[in-house]
Amino acid sequence: MPAIDPESVDRVAKLLVDAGDAASFPEAEALLRTYRMQLVIGAEQCAQAPWQAAALSIVNTAKRAMHGGVTVILNEDSPCLVPFGHGEPLSSVLALLGGTLAEQREPGVATIALGTHEPPVGSAPCVWASAQGWIATVSPTPPVPPAVAAETPAAVLAGSLAVSEIFQWLRGHVVAADRTLHVSLWNPGEQQDGPPITHLPAELWLLGLGHLGQAYAWLLSLLPYPLKGSRALFLQDDDCLSAANRATSLLHSGSAITQRKTRLLASVMDELGWETTLIERRYHGGKLRTPGEPGVLLGGVDNLDARRSLDEAGFPVVYDAGLGAGPDGFLAMSIRRLPGSRPSRETWPAPRPRPQRELSGAYAQLEALSGDRCGVEMLANRTVATSFVGLAAACFLIGGLLRELHGGPALELVDLSLRDPSQITVLSAGDAPTLRIASVACAR
Repeated sequence: MPAIDPESVDRVAKLLVDAGDAASFPEAEALLRTYRMQLVIGAEQCAQAPWQAAALSIVNTAKRAMHGGVTVILNEDSPCLVPFGHGEPLSSVLALLGGTLAEQREPGVATIALGTHEPPVGSAPCVWASAQGWIATVSPTPPVPPAVAAETPAAVLAGSLAVSEIFQWLRGHVVAADRTLHVSLWNPGEQQDGPPITHLPAELWLLGLGHLGQAYAWLLSLLPYPLKGSRALFLQDDDCLSAANRATSLLHSGSAITQRKTRLLASVMDELGWETTLIERRYHGGKLRTPGEPGVLLGGVDNLDARRSLDEAGFPVVYDAGLGAGPDGFLAMSIRRLPGSRPSRETWPAPRPRPQRELSGAYAQLEALSGDRCGVEMLANRTVATSFVGLAAACFLIGGLLRELHGGPALELVDLSLRDPSQITVLSAGDAPTLRIASVACAR
């Protein structure tokens, strides 16, 4: 058996191994191939940009977590209205993202529904994803028609929550897909709606272009930006794509392996009206921003030293997201706004030396087969993750920025887990100064 390459192992397969769902990596891959779902999209939703964004996001995240595939049943094929895939038939964009189109629903397959369809036949769950304004809802019963049209971030969040519920149900979480969830992006601590989204940030700096950074870019590619214009997007990362990244990176396809992450994102975002600037170096602390450059940093790094240095970067506002770790914590997320009540170096404690992990179970088996203890140890210490968690975090993070742009409160912390999204911790940013950044009017 050849040496172990930690960057070639799917992060969701590693999750199943680390959680004890599978005794080996081949068994985990086989189990993932039994995970599948179907998406049913009503005719009305097929013709609305927020629900097209939700549908594209459901397919893009679910295919990375459920290797048995995602089947899509369209009740009407409409032109794609969101910037990503704009003007193409919706069916073509869904297929490009990995969805398999079908004419009819299949009994006994877990289902996500957009619209008021009849429940499918069989014991597998069906969850309806819906939204009203800034409030995302997932429910095991069909929704009532909303009084207010869905805003795109809430629709995408509803889709992410629905994928999470199906994935957790497949793994045996008893209440998943059998509960109603309401989550507000305007006031995450309450079920409170906000005003219509009329304008969007025109200048952003993305630091870290892996799991979270690509989730930010993906959501930006779905928001109602004008197709033409002048919008500055700085992309900073020094890493290249690997096979393992495909499980978590929403703009990553198999053909992108070894490509620099900055260049992959630039190739997508330039086509959507952004003017990208690439910074292909790691952030080691100190000042990043100079006058005239974007005033908002969206942080998506998994490097604790870099996160502890964010106060030094020179941005008036930083929005940063961090995800939980391990098979018990991967569904958790914390979204922070800086500057905060404490300096960033106090907000995040100094990293501690990681104790050497005792190899057992699947890892001991892998070491015996490969003889590559170093490679196996590196693999054992890699994180586990799923793309729908990163996209949910992106909805809260960019939702927070949009909330401030529309006169809503600044929140220093939003902390939750998709294990139970109804339990959310929120900390107000208090007397944070009014956010003043360049913006553009939404395309209508």
